[in-house]
Amino acid sequence: MKTWKAVTYEGLLDPELIEFSWQKASEGKSKIYEWSKERFVDMLGMRTYRSKQVIRRNIYLKIRRLMDKVKKKRTPHMARSIMSYKGIVQHSDCIYLYKEMQRDIKRYKLKELVAV
Repeated sequence: MKTWKAVTYEGLLDPELIEFSWQKASEGKSKIYEWSKERFVDMLGMRTYRSKQVIRRNIYLKIRRLMDKVKKKRTPHMARSIMSYKGIVQHSDCIYLYKEMQRDIKRYKLKELVAV
């Protein structure tokens, strides 16, 4: 799956309308790459679009299931996992999930459980 497509300078209509990344191809030549609007780059558990960064679906489901387990029974291992996932969610655009995780961490005192 390609997320970049090569565009030659002769084929451009108005270069100021599109953001481009320049790359030196060889001496005296350059390639222009356009990042497709509907595609994403998938790496390190994140799907990065042009305007947002979201968590993969399966990671989101793992976090949800773990949060449901923590409500019933809490162990230090589960608390460490939640704190680790909190770091991943913190650097994405999943604001509501992050707020919910913070609320549960405070409610169930997971930081204190990790420190033990």
